[in-house]
Amino acid sequence: MRTIHLVGSLYNDFLLSELGKRLRDRGWNVLLHDFRTANSYNFDTNRVEPFTYFWGSKYLLSQKISRRLTSKYFVRRFLKEVVKPGDIINIHAVYSFYNQFVDDIKQSGAYLVCTFWGADILNVNPVVHDPIAPLLQNTDRISMVRSLHNNFSTKYPEYLNKVHPSRFGLKNLEVLEAHKTSVLRSKKIDYTKINLCIGYNGHVSQQHFEIINSLSVLPTHIKEVLNVFVPLTYGLSENYKSQIESELVNSEIKGELILNRFSDDELAEFKLNMDIEINMQVNDALSASITESLYAGTIMLLGEWLNYPEFNDLDLYYTPVSFENLSATLEKVIVQVVTEHEKSSHNAQKIYSFFTWTHTIDLWENLYTF
Repeated sequence: MRTIHLVGSLYNDFLLSELGKRLRDRGWNVLLHDFRTANSYNFDTNRVEPFTYFWGSKYLLSQKISRRLTSKYFVRRFLKEVVKPGDIINIHAVYSFYNQFVDDIKQSGAYLVCTFWGADILNVNPVVHDPIAPLLQNTDRISMVRSLHNNFSTKYPEYLNKVHPSRFGLKNLEVLEAHKTSVLRSKKIDYTKINLCIGYNGHVSQQHFEIINSLSVLPTHIKEVLNVFVPLTYGLSENYKSQIESELVNSEIKGELILNRFSDDELAEFKLNMDIEINMQVNDALSASITESLYAGTIMLLGEWLNYPEFNDLDLYYTPVSFENLSATLEKVIVQVVTEHEKSSHNAQKIYSFFTWTHTIDLWENLYTF
């Protein structure tokens, strides 16, 4: 039986393991690997473990020094001795690191599939950065969400004939749906105010400063009704955190930084209690966090330069904004918040029928059908 080998980062990467589980539920034989560390994911224990395919590999790969020296050796042995002709190697997040294994993959007789995630195409200049040409030349198929197509076609037009659609399902939509009928009241939420969320991580590219500066010029009576939350649960430096705290104080708006990761239930509770969300990051692929907020009925203001063709195809309701008109637009939304909530509430059903795993798993099965 053909085996699908999903290759990527296995640490804190629930999307790959979830994809593997969903494919296994459909009858596919699936294994997950991290070629940088020669680790695999054990579906029975839900744990990441060193390769156990060869005598001595588990011990050598569990030692920090020997792992650094032997991981590439064991990956090559794995490709030569474990991977069978007709298997599928699907690399997730396409970087030049994988160039060194292209010949081994082709010699194994396996199909090669490369899946772009976002940063691997949005933040890469193929002329300046290490090229991924060996991967793209030898891959049998390439997959990505539609919002990455324009960037890909500009940088690598010669490989467009290999591109297939793919997108991950959003498991949290199922959690949100379960909580919708009984939204828990949170001690952190002031229900007498308009609760506003800024961004969804701690990276500088989220442009928190610029957003907060726009909020600082709002009229005092508008500021007084706002309760601002800034999720910074990953990608945050201590210096950047201090700067955001200072900006919030100077803006004279009540605000709170969220530094600890939520459980799935806590995240659902948080999103269902937000009134408005502003996302104006420099660039983005198809954001799971934004999609989940739209599903929760949150009034969404998005940077007008962000490209989400899936949202437009579904005719989702959101408001494109620039930094020049952000404060004026936000003030208008707050004045009309009841009407805006009503318009935003219609996004849920459209999103659920398009982004849940039930509907996205077919794209992956088509990708792997050779």
